[in-house]
Amino acid sequence: SPGALGYQDEFGADGSMQTVSKDKPGSPDGAYVQGLAIGGGRLYASDYAARKIRVYDANTFHEQSEREFQPQKDRIPFQIAAAANGKTLWVIERQSPYGAASIAEYSLNGKPTGKQITGLDDPASISFSPAGQLILGDDGPRQTVDVFDVSAAPRRVTSIGEPGGVFGTNPGKAGPYRFNGITGAGMDGRGNLMVTFNGAGVDLRPTRDLKIKAEPGKIGEHHAVMRVFHSASA
Repeated sequence: SPGALGYQDEFGADGSMQTVSKDKPGSPDGAYVQGLAIGGGRLYASDYAARKIRVYDANTFHEQSEREFQPQKDRIPFQIAAAANGKTLWVIERQSPYGAASIAEYSLNGKPTGKQITGLDDPASISFSPAGQLILGDDGPRQTVDVFDVSAAPRRVTSIGEPGGVFGTNPGKAGPYRFNGITGAGMDGRGNLMVTFNGAGVDLRPTRDLKIKAEPGKIGEHHAVMRVFHSASA
Protein backbone atom coordinates (compact mmCIF):
# COMPACT_ATOMS: atom_id res chain seq x y z
CA SER A 1 0.00 0.00 0.00
CA PRO A 2 1.15 3.61 -0.54
CA GLY A 3 3.47 4.98 2.15
CA ALA A 4 4.35 8.44 3.40
CA LEU A 5 5.47 9.70 0.00
CA GLY A 6 2.67 8.00 -1.86
CA TYR A 7 4.83 5.21 -3.30
CA GLN A 8 3.70 1.62 -3.12
CA ASP A 9 5.97 -0.83 -1.24
CA GLU A 10 8.22 1.95 0.03
CA PHE A 11 11.42 1.28 1.91
CA GLY A 12 14.51 3.19 2.96
CA ALA A 13 15.05 5.56 5.88
CA ASP A 14 12.71 8.19 4.44
CA GLY A 15 10.49 5.86 2.44
CA SER A 16 11.77 7.34 -0.81
CA MET A 17 12.59 4.06 -2.53
CA GLN A 18 10.19 1.79 -4.36
CA THR A 19 10.37 -2.02 -4.39
CA VAL A 20 10.37 -3.23 -7.99
CA SER A 21 11.71 -6.79 -7.90
CA LYS A 22 11.41 -9.38 -5.14
CA ASP A 23 13.03 -12.78 -4.66
CA LYS A 24 10.78 -15.77 -5.25
CA PRO A 25 10.89 -18.34 -2.41
CA GLY A 26 12.77 -21.41 -3.56
CA SER A 27 13.95 -19.78 -6.78
CA PRO A 28 17.69 -19.60 -7.58
CA ASP A 29 17.14 -16.27 -9.34
CA GLY A 30 17.76 -13.04 -7.46
CA ALA A 31 15.77 -9.83 -7.56
CA TYR A 32 17.20 -7.37 -10.06
CA VAL A 33 16.07 -4.33 -12.01
CA GLN A 34 17.86 -4.99 -15.29
CA GLY A 35 16.68 -1.96 -17.24
CA LEU A 36 14.78 1.33 -17.09
CA ALA A 37 13.14 3.45 -19.77
CA ILE A 38 10.63 6.30 -19.99
CA GLY A 39 7.99 6.66 -22.68
CA GLY A 40 4.50 8.11 -22.89
CA GLY A 41 4.69 9.50 -19.35
CA ARG A 42 5.43 6.06 -17.94
CA LEU A 43 8.51 4.52 -16.34
CA TYR A 44 9.24 0.96 -17.47
CA ALA A 45 11.35 -1.35 -15.31
CA SER A 46 12.59 -4.87 -16.10
CA ASP A 47 11.74 -7.17 -13.19
CA TYR A 48 14.17 -10.05 -13.58
CA ALA A 49 12.67 -12.27 -10.86
CA ALA A 50 9.06 -11.93 -12.05
CA ARG A 51 10.00 -12.18 -15.75
CA LYS A 52 7.97 -9.09 -16.61
CA ILE A 53 8.24 -5.37 -17.28
CA ARG A 54 6.55 -3.25 -14.65
CA VAL A 55 4.98 0.07 -15.57
CA TYR A 56 4.82 3.13 -13.30
CA ASP A 57 3.47 6.64 -13.63
CA ALA A 58 6.64 8.66 -14.23
CA ASN A 59 5.45 11.52 -12.00
CA THR A 60 3.82 9.75 -9.04
CA PHE A 61 5.73 6.45 -9.32
CA HIS A 62 2.48 4.56 -8.72
CA GLU A 63 2.50 1.20 -10.43
CA GLN A 64 0.11 0.89 -13.35
CA SER A 65 -0.67 -2.78 -12.82
CA GLU A 66 -3.12 -2.88 -15.68
CA ARG A 67 -0.32 -1.93 -18.04
CA GLU A 68 2.47 -4.25 -16.90
CA PHE A 69 3.42 -6.74 -19.57
CA GLN A 70 5.50 -9.82 -20.08
CA PRO A 71 8.00 -10.43 -22.87
CA GLN A 72 7.38 -13.19 -25.33
CA LYS A 73 6.91 -16.67 -23.87
CA ASP A 74 9.87 -18.14 -21.98
CA ARG A 75 11.86 -14.91 -22.26
CA ILE A 76 13.52 -12.88 -19.50
CA PRO A 77 13.64 -9.08 -19.91
CA PHE A 78 17.00 -7.40 -19.47
CA GLN A 79 18.02 -3.93 -20.66
CA ILE A 80 15.30 -1.78 -22.24
CA ALA A 81 15.20 1.49 -24.17
CA ALA A 82 12.46 3.74 -25.48
CA ALA A 83 12.68 4.52 -29.20
CA ALA A 84 13.80 8.02 -30.13
CA ASN A 85 10.20 8.98 -30.93
CA GLY A 86 9.05 7.69 -27.53
CA LYS A 87 6.32 5.54 -29.07
CA THR A 88 7.76 2.04 -28.67
CA LEU A 89 9.98 0.09 -26.31
CA TRP A 90 12.89 -2.17 -27.28
CA VAL A 91 13.82 -5.01 -24.93
CA ILE A 92 16.83 -7.32 -24.70
CA GLU A 93 15.38 -10.76 -23.99
CA ARG A 94 16.98 -14.08 -23.10
CA GLN A 95 15.73 -17.64 -22.88
CA SER A 96 17.72 -18.09 -19.66
CA PRO A 97 20.01 -15.86 -17.59
CA TYR A 98 22.94 -16.69 -19.88
CA GLY A 99 21.03 -18.09 -22.84
CA ALA A 100 20.44 -16.97 -26.39
CA ALA A 101 19.51 -13.31 -26.67
CA SER A 102 17.40 -11.23 -29.01
CA ILE A 103 15.97 -7.71 -29.07
CA ALA A 104 12.25 -7.17 -29.63
CA GLU A 105 10.10 -4.08 -30.11
CA TYR A 106 6.85 -3.56 -28.16
CA SER A 107 4.19 -0.91 -28.14
CA LEU A 108 3.94 1.06 -24.89
CA ASN A 109 0.96 -1.14 -24.04
CA GLY A 110 3.10 -4.27 -24.24
CA LYS A 111 2.10 -5.61 -27.65
CA PRO A 112 4.89 -7.06 -29.84
CA THR A 113 5.24 -5.16 -33.11
CA GLY A 114 6.94 -8.06 -34.87
CA LYS A 115 10.30 -6.32 -35.20
CA GLN A 116 13.20 -8.34 -33.80
CA ILE A 117 16.99 -8.46 -33.93
CA THR A 118 18.33 -12.00 -33.60
CA GLY A 119 21.67 -13.78 -34.00
CA LEU A 120 23.29 -11.75 -31.20
CA ASP A 121 26.25 -12.79 -29.08
CA ASP A 122 25.99 -11.03 -25.72
CA PRO A 123 24.08 -7.72 -25.94
CA ALA A 124 25.05 -5.63 -22.91
CA SER A 125 23.19 -2.38 -23.59
CA ILE A 126 20.77 -0.66 -25.96
CA SER A 127 20.07 3.01 -26.55
CA PHE A 128 19.00 5.30 -29.37
CA SER A 129 20.75 7.99 -31.34
CA PRO A 130 19.02 11.35 -31.89
CA ALA A 131 18.37 10.19 -35.48
CA GLY A 132 16.49 7.14 -34.23
CA GLN A 133 19.10 4.44 -34.84
CA LEU A 134 19.42 1.66 -32.27
CA ILE A 135 22.86 1.44 -30.65
CA LEU A 136 23.83 -1.97 -29.30
CA GLY A 137 26.83 -2.63 -27.07
CA ASP A 138 27.93 -6.21 -27.78
CA ASP A 139 29.98 -7.77 -24.96
CA GLY A 140 30.35 -11.05 -26.83
CA PRO A 141 33.44 -12.24 -28.67
CA ARG A 142 33.08 -9.42 -31.26
CA GLN A 143 33.40 -6.60 -28.66
CA THR A 144 31.83 -3.99 -30.94
CA VAL A 145 29.18 -1.30 -30.83
CA ASP A 146 26.62 -2.01 -33.56
CA VAL A 147 24.27 0.55 -35.08
CA PHE A 148 20.92 -0.60 -36.52
CA ASP A 149 18.38 1.12 -38.73
CA VAL A 150 15.03 0.07 -37.24
CA SER A 151 12.74 2.30 -39.30
CA ALA A 152 11.61 -0.83 -41.17
CA ALA A 153 12.95 -4.37 -40.78
CA PRO A 154 15.99 -3.94 -38.49
CA ARG A 155 19.34 -4.01 -40.28
CA ARG A 156 22.87 -3.39 -39.08
CA VAL A 157 24.31 -0.32 -40.82
CA THR A 158 27.72 -0.14 -39.17
CA SER A 159 29.89 -1.56 -36.40
CA ILE A 160 32.35 0.45 -34.32
CA GLY A 161 35.38 -1.17 -32.75
CA GLU A 162 38.02 -3.66 -33.83
CA PRO A 163 36.46 -7.15 -34.04
CA GLY A 164 37.52 -9.13 -30.98
CA GLY A 165 38.62 -6.04 -29.06
CA VAL A 166 41.75 -6.73 -27.06
CA PHE A 167 41.24 -10.43 -27.86
CA GLY A 168 41.43 -9.78 -31.62
CA THR A 169 44.49 -9.35 -33.82
CA ASN A 170 47.62 -9.02 -31.67
CA PRO A 171 45.87 -10.09 -28.41
CA GLY A 172 46.53 -7.85 -25.44
CA LYS A 173 47.40 -4.72 -27.41
CA ALA A 174 45.50 -1.70 -26.11
CA GLY A 175 43.97 0.88 -28.43
CA PRO A 176 41.04 3.32 -28.73
CA TYR A 177 38.83 0.88 -30.68
CA ARG A 178 39.93 -2.29 -28.88
CA PHE A 179 37.18 -2.75 -26.30
CA ASN A 180 37.33 -5.15 -23.38
CA GLY A 181 34.12 -5.90 -21.47
CA ILE A 182 31.57 -3.50 -22.98
CA THR A 183 28.96 -2.38 -20.43
CA GLY A 184 27.23 0.52 -22.20
CA ALA A 185 27.09 2.70 -25.31
CA GLY A 186 25.15 5.87 -26.05
CA MET A 187 25.17 8.95 -28.25
CA ASP A 188 24.68 12.57 -27.27
CA GLY A 189 22.77 15.22 -29.19
CA ARG A 190 25.84 16.18 -31.24
CA GLY A 191 26.50 12.66 -32.47
CA ASN A 192 29.36 11.85 -30.10
CA LEU A 193 29.44 8.18 -29.11
CA MET A 194 30.28 7.21 -25.53
CA VAL A 195 31.37 3.62 -24.79
CA THR A 196 31.97 2.22 -21.32
CA PHE A 197 33.79 -1.02 -20.59
CA ASN A 198 35.14 -2.65 -17.45
CA GLY A 199 38.32 -4.34 -18.66
CA ALA A 200 37.07 -7.69 -17.36
CA GLY A 201 37.05 -9.39 -20.74
CA VAL A 202 34.50 -11.71 -22.30
CA ASP A 203 32.58 -14.05 -20.00
CA LEU A 204 32.77 -16.78 -22.64
CA ARG A 205 36.53 -17.04 -22.13
CA PRO A 206 36.90 -17.28 -18.32
CA THR A 207 40.08 -19.37 -18.43
CA ARG A 208 41.95 -17.23 -20.93
CA ASP A 209 44.97 -15.49 -19.46
CA LEU A 210 45.35 -12.09 -21.09
CA LYS A 211 48.06 -9.62 -20.19
CA ILE A 212 47.20 -6.09 -21.26
CA LYS A 213 50.04 -4.47 -23.19
CA ALA A 214 50.10 -0.86 -22.09
CA GLU A 215 50.39 1.97 -24.57
CA PRO A 216 53.59 4.05 -24.18
CA GLY A 217 53.45 5.98 -20.93
CA LYS A 218 50.30 4.21 -19.70
CA ILE A 219 49.76 1.42 -17.19
CA GLY A 220 48.14 -1.77 -18.45
CA GLU A 221 45.68 -2.22 -15.61
CA HIS A 222 42.10 -3.49 -15.58
CA HIS A 223 39.74 -0.67 -14.68
CA ALA A 224 36.43 0.83 -15.73
CA VAL A 225 36.82 3.16 -18.70
CA MET A 226 34.68 5.47 -20.78
CA ARG A 227 35.84 6.51 -24.22
CA VAL A 228 34.28 9.30 -26.25
CA PHE A 229 34.31 9.19 -30.06
CA HIS A 230 33.59 12.62 -31.53
CA SER A 231 31.49 12.95 -34.65
CA ALA A 232 32.86 14.92 -37.58
CA SER A 233 30.23 17.61 -37.05
CA ALA A 234 30.66 17.95 -33.28
